[in-house]
Amino acid sequence: MIAALPMYDRPDNWAAHDALWSLIRDGLRSRGNAAPDALDHGTDPMDEWGRPDLVLGQICNLP
Repeated sequence: MIAALPMYDRPDNWAAHDALWSLIRDGLRSRGNAAPDALDHGTDPMDEWGRPDLVLGQICNLP
């Protein structure tokens, strides 16, 4: 199972992304949904989006 917020996923933003994910994760779990403990900061987004175990991903339609 994987979750990622790859837009602006730079080390200087990881704490903010991780804090956001913890709120999302806890909300999912409180509703009986499985969610990974932490965001994935290392997988290429093109590989993430095609995974059947993707819980949350992020994409932008503009460069």
